[in-house]
Amino acid sequence: ITLVNDLLDAQKLDLKKIKFSYENIDVVYLLDSLISNISNIAKQKNAEIVNSSEQNFIIESDRNRLEQVLNNLIYNAIDFVPKFTGRIEINATKNHSAAIFYVKDNGPGIEPTKNKDIFKKFYQTDTSATRKHGGSGLGLSICQGIVEGLGGKIWVESEVGKGTTFYFKIPLSSKHI
Repeated sequence: ITLVNDLLDAQKLDLKKIKFSYENIDVVYLLDSLISNISNIAKQKNAEIVNSSEQNFIIESDRNRLEQVLNNLIYNAIDFVPKFTGRIEINATKNHSAAIFYVKDNGPGIEPTKNKDIFKKFYQTDTSATRKHGGSGLGLSICQGIVEGLGGKIWVESEVGKGTTFYFKIPLSSKHI
């Protein structure tokens, strides 16, 4: 079901047919809710997940699509952090007319040569037959499409052996799109 939904979302994004439903969202409440919903999955790997946001603010955006992006980034982080010592930090800050979110992990990091392709559809950093991490290769592409559809941008910073941070920036209000 997830794969079919991902394929449908990817198709809608390609055709620019995805609809967004804007509402006011309390950012800290949103992040805390995501952590609460995902905490059991993180506990299975004994990974710590924290919201390090220091300021609370309201944005006008599509809650379901924003959750979809954040969930995808958090699930990816859980998948890649080391068992027992995994740490995932999520954060949101207000910057002028935009909100900047990030999901940071202490996983293995991504080779610099692979960063440029990471948002391509069906891209996998590990293409070997014995790869440890599943997925369709659509998640980050869908994240990019949603973030751009909300008027923002997404990017990654990573250092091999130290971890990866996915950032995205979206307008505080649909009026800024």
